[in-house]
Amino acid sequence: MTKPDDHITIKELLIRHSRGTLENTHHREGIYTGDIEVPVFHDLTDMIEHKEELIRQKNELEQRIREEQNRGDQSDEQETQDTTTPKGTETPSEAS
Repeated sequence: MTKPDDHITIKELLIRHSRGTLENTHHREGIYTGDIEVPVFHDLTDMIEHKEELIRQKNELEQRIREEQNRGDQSDEQETQDTTTPKGTETPSEAS
C-alpha cells in the first residue's frame, strides 16, 4: 500500500537491500513441482490454448476412470453370480 511521504532514497534502498532489511516487501517462495514443467505464458492466447488442452486431458482421464470402474463393477457382478450358484445345482441350460 502506498502512503503519502513514505519514501526512501535510492541510497537507503540499496543499503537496506544489501543488508536484507527491506521493509514492506513481499518475497514469494518458488513452487517446486518435481518433474512437472510449469509453462510461462507471454501471450493470452497461448494460455487459453494450454487451458483447453488441460481440460481435454482431464476429460479423457475421467472417461478412462469411468470405463475402468464400469469394468470393475461388471467383474464384481460376475464374481457374485458365480459364487451364488452352488455347484451341482445348475440347470441343464446353465451347465453347458
